Amino acid sequence: MRCHQHLDSEAVAACVACGRGLCRDCQRPTLDQRMLCGLPQCGEYVKRQAAVPFIVRQDCANKATHYQTLAAVLRAMSLILIIPSTLFVLIVVVSIGRSPLSASADLFALAVLGTMLILIAGLGWRFQKRISLLQKNWQDLSSEFGRSDDRG
Repeated sequence: MRCHQHLDSEAVAACVACGRGLCRDCQRPTLDQRMLCGLPQCGEYVKRQAAVPFIVRQDCANKATHYQTLAAVLRAMSLILIIPSTLFVLIVVVSIGRSPLSASADLFALAVLGTMLILIAGLGWRFQKRISLLQKNWQDLSSEFGRSDDRG
């Protein structure tokens, strides 16, 4: 390949924006040692391209914060639901245990309802653990883009 401006010179690099061949005299290295041909539109292209890692890092950090908040809300809701439900089931079971023959169907229905609330709280707890893993993944991605941006 030949240089796009000096047709008698052999190209030693290519412009990262437009792909034109560049000789040693025409090379314009960027901060991250990529070569530009010197055309204004190629310089603008590289500037826009440099903003991409920052945008991706910010997006990943925002998603990590979103998932962290969601996990905290689910954790709190699970705790708020499981503690009273457990006490409620214990009280109902003790009342059924005191007089099992005279216990009404309402007490058994209340015991089933309390057990269902405990199961729902357990599912919420498991779900918040999975959301915490998603939050950790987004946080790792955010820091990875931060490191790659620091290298450039």
